[in-house]
Amino acid sequence: MNFEEKIKELEKKIEHLETQVSRLTISKLPNPQYPYYEWLVSMDIPDGKREMMEHALVILSRRLEKQPIYNSYKSKLPGISSELLYTSTIPNFEDVQIILSSILGLNNRKHVIDLLQAMYNQDKFSKLCRYLLDNVDKA
Repeated sequence: MNFEEKIKELEKKIEHLETQVSRLTISKLPNPQYPYYEWLVSMDIPDGKREMMEHALVILSRRLEKQPIYNSYKSKLPGISSELLYTSTIPNFEDVQIILSSILGLNNRKHVIDLLQAMYNQDKFSKLCRYLLDNVDKA
């Protein structure tokens, strides 16, 4: 088998795996212990975007708790205004919605609310999520 044939075979296997994972995702019952992971899978969020989002959430959590954000942790996130992300004020829902929507490519407020609820239920960034969910209607 030559190199091109091997590549074609691998491409077919990858396509088959993608199809199988998609079918599995659709056909399985949600696991209530992992709503955040379920949300990531259902919204087809790649790891790179998840990592950027979680980096932003660490910063937002530190802002909520009025903790310093060290220069070593400050980095430019593509599409996010540094002024919006690194301001010293307590984050509000609207700002967080802009940040998360920009990172994840979401254009629906409900998706952001569902994400925050899923993270809270899985005990991820729970203090920040609870604060934001309690203040959604005030935004």
